Amino acid sequence: MARPRSDEIRPGLADLDLFRRFQDIEVVFTVATDDERVARLFEPGASPIAERIAALGRLREAGIRTMAFVGPILPADPARLASALEGNVDRVLVDRMNYIDRLRDFYARANLVWASTGNVFPRYEGALSRRARQAPDSQRAPVLRSAPPRPPGRARHP
Repeated sequence: MARPRSDEIRPGLADLDLFRRFQDIEVVFTVATDDERVARLFEPGASPIAERIAALGRLREAGIRTMAFVGPILPADPARLASALEGNVDRVLVDRMNYIDRLRDFYARANLVWASTGNVFPRYEGALSRRARQAPDSQRAPVLRSAPPRPPGRARHP
């Protein structure tokens, strides 16, 4: 999945008339963290998180179905991320970081070792789900879970 850049998000909003021509359309943006510093480390050149979430909210207000793909989940405050997404998306898909073993050195250099442990995904997924259940009905977005974890060392694609 491509990371949206600012120059791609603005034209996307200008394409509302095109989007409305489709009976079954959903716009999905990756929002893998709520922390801009983390986003810049993992997604250099991508649009700021707040801009992505605001664009999703404007699309949703315009009647376009929206989804946030929180994946691969990056270090974040899951409650704050859930709060930011609340009312801006119709649903959320959460996916784990599948190759964490290959990124441990990167996490260590970024002082994010705490986020490279196996318990991060269930904790984040649980926090996002709890927050979604607490949201008012008009703002509630179901949280979908990704595929089960792969055994260490198993590649996603052959």
